Amino acid sequence: MSTFSGQIRDDEVCDKRVELSVHTQMSAMDAVLSVDELIHTADRWGWRAVAITDLVNIHTSSDAMRCVRSRCRGIKVIFEWRAT
Repeated sequence: MSTFSGQIRDDEVCDKRVELSVHTQMSAMDAVLSVDELIHTADRWGWRAVAITDLVNIHTSSDAMRCVRSRCRGIKVIFEWRAT
């Protein structure tokens, strides 16, 4: 597996958004982002909340809550389970 060597992006918009549909690695064949990367990026970008909408499971819920409790206390995580 290769490592990322590109430029790290920032969200410099004054009015921050709440992303209401993000898939993580737990959505098979649909995303490559880990829940830790998602929560840390949202926190670094100043987002107040993010919705994890993985397909057919909610296995990231415990990892997401552990990450929020330990390092990113300002983030609210919304969980959605998509059955399709």
